[in-house]
Amino acid sequence: MKTIILLLITTLSLSSFAQKQIKMEEVKSHIGDSVTVAGVIYDVKVFEDDDKKPTLTLINLGAQYPNQILTIAVYPELFKNTTVVFPDQRFKGSIANVSGIIELYKGKPQIVIHSAEQLRIVAADPVVIPKQ
Repeated sequence: MKTIILLLITTLSLSSFAQKQIKMEEVKSHIGDSVTVAGVIYDVKVFEDDDKKPTLTLINLGAQYPNQILTIAVYPELFKNTTVVFPDQRFKGSIANVSGIIELYKGKPQIVIHSAEQLRIVAADPVVIPKQ
């Protein structure tokens, strides 16, 4: 009996993390939902501190600011221990696949990235990564 209850709880908890694939046009009707969405990157804004180190990157999908359909908020510390390239202007025109919870920020839909795995960028052109 305990095994059945444990199995049921595990199944229900895993299903609550499921991501629903939606179209870019459906973003506004899924506020608060955990989704996966793909869209064209129209603009990338990198905010920097006084030492020119990035502190936040905003990726606008669907249109340029202020008419974007969805904004992706990315913090650079998420990319420190990965081989994933931190998004920047080189990715304009590329396709971004993002997974996460859609929330409103100043009346506009956004997804805040909490791990590098939530964001995948399919570059329209080859991206040259400088040697470090």
